[in-house]
Amino acid sequence: MQPPEDLSKERLINDLVKLRQRIDELAKIEEEKKKYEAELAQTKAMFEGLFEYAPDAILIVNHQGRIIQANRQAESLFGYTRKELVDMDHDIIVPQRFMAKHHEQRMEYMSKPHIRHMGTGLELYGRRKDGSEFPVDIALGPMPIKDDIVALAVVRDFTERKKSEEQFIELNKKLNDNVVQLEAANKELEAYSYSVSHDLRAPLRHMSGFAERLQKRLADHPDEKTHHYINSIMAASKTMGQLIDDLLSFSQIGRTGIQKRKVSLNALVREVIRELTIELKDRKINWEINELPDVIGDRALLRLVIVNLLSNAVKFTGTRFEAEIRIKCKDEEDVFTCSVADNGVGFNMESSDKLFGVFQRLHPHSEFEGTGIGLANVQRIIARHGGRVWAEGVVGQGATVHFTLPKINVI
Repeated sequence: MQPPEDLSKERLINDLVKLRQRIDELAKIEEEKKKYEAELAQTKAMFEGLFEYAPDAILIVNHQGRIIQANRQAESLFGYTRKELVDMDHDIIVPQRFMAKHHEQRMEYMSKPHIRHMGTGLELYGRRKDGSEFPVDIALGPMPIKDDIVALAVVRDFTERKKSEEQFIELNKKLNDNVVQLEAANKELEAYSYSVSHDLRAPLRHMSGFAERLQKRLADHPDEKTHHYINSIMAASKTMGQLIDDLLSFSQIGRTGIQKRKVSLNALVREVIRELTIELKDRKINWEINELPDVIGDRALLRLVIVNLLSNAVKFTGTRFEAEIRIKCKDEEDVFTCSVADNGVGFNMESSDKLFGVFQRLHPHSEFEGTGIGLANVQRIIARHGGRVWAEGVVGQGATVHFTLPKINVI
């Protein structure tokens, strides 16, 4: 059995150890407290910085509707000093005509505080110190302070956006009006085109019919000049009929919808060449066709492009003993660039701006037949596909017509 003196020493040592442990624990708590206070001070500084220098006005409003804090942007937006705003009822920044509705919305929000983002579709207006009103958008969020929950309101001036929206609505209305007018004009144009076509075809049929009868009646007449005149009348009637058809086709291209799908230019070109070859009979033409790509477009309209370009190449190489026509496409970054080249009569580049105009001809009708609408149709079709057309030529050495087609489906 230990003496009482030894027991007292052992108890004292144990108490000292426990005291030391407690001191260490308190020191650790103090260290964590300082760390927490530093983090809290940093967070507070960040919040105050964000609050103060936010691009939007920020107000903190309590349950009673009193403003308990405001940032510098709130001063700028509403025209009050911070001293005037703080502890004032926030009704001072609400237009009188919205007051009752505003109170109702505030009470509803405070009964069930929640985060409300901007863009809710509510019609909200602010009022400046000078009484002027302006549209605003407001985001709300509940924020606990002591034993209370207040609302943090972020107020954004909506004036410029409101103007933009009103301008957009007005422009959209004008656009819709223009579309309606355009549709009406297109219908009138279509009716007019068919009416003109019918009115022109009737006298043409008469001219052609009577010329045929006159030719039969004068079949045994030896006067060659008379027969020449009659043949000229019949040829002119035929040309006028073709011109009417081409004009109708040209007017319809802009109105018809485009049915886009994958189109094999290889197959399309060879199909058109087969048809042309039947009409060419004894003409000698060397066709040079490179590998052509599949493109996105309206097959019927693209076929019209190929028919026009190849027919032109055949026509303008008519004076050559041996015609050469080359068709190729180049795969570029965003487009396919295709070309149809020939060794025909060519043209003067100074007149190249006339090539794609309606009724524009670079060669006399006596030398080469045509209505002067084919290339205008080509340009219109390619433009509707999102591409462009241009031509190069040298008098007596041939011509090349280029066109592009986007690789993407352009509407």
